[in-house]
Amino acid sequence: VSSRTGTSQYKNWRKRVLAAGRAAGVTHCPSCGVVLDYVNTRTPSSAEPDHILPHRWGGKNVLENGRVLFVAAISRAAIE
Repeated sequence: VSSRTGTSQYKNWRKRVLAAGRAAGVTHCPSCGVVLDYVNTRTPSSAEPDHILPHRWGGKNVLENGRVLFVAAISRAAIE
């Protein structure tokens, strides 16, 4: 069994959400204002896609259900 984030569907959604955020001029995390880094992955300020409606609550991998946050903000959003 593979991780949900390892599927081609998720990877495609990830690319589309990040590209849309960049194209829309999202340069700061809308949750906390940290400057987003679209180039380097796996750093504290890396831009990462987040499901608006979480996957566990039926959220789909569609562009309309994605937003760009920074890594730590996604962790906080999951807790809240």
